[in-house]
Amino acid sequence: MKYAHYDKKEKMILGYYDDEIHDTIPTPNIEISDEDWLRALNENANSVDMKNKKLVRIEVEQEKDEKAELEAQIKETKNDIRRAILIGNDAVLPELREEYKELLAQKQALEKGENKDEKEN
Repeated sequence: MKYAHYDKKEKMILGYYDDEIHDTIPTPNIEISDEDWLRALNENANSVDMKNKKLVRIEVEQEKDEKAELEAQIKETKNDIRRAILIGNDAVLPELREEYKELLAQKQALEKGENKDEKEN
């Protein structure tokens, strides 16, 4: 059986444990099925919903700030592309378009949680 160890006060997940691998399971913890464990990993769950006994993802302030910053950079780059087209500055368009694509990819990765460090346990 698998377990999610969490902070009692904040309800934030501290690590995952498997009784077939680990000799001791820290408390507090919540028992989870293999399916719940896989879903939590795929969704990048970071908190425990004690009422429903589920692992959930809660967006933290730092992620909100990162997302807002990326959205501002995307908007600025989009405006730079428009200005370059309006004044006929074709030389900078490939570089601006590449920057725009990179920013969109970063935003998508942030939304999917792919750029977060994975916990090892």
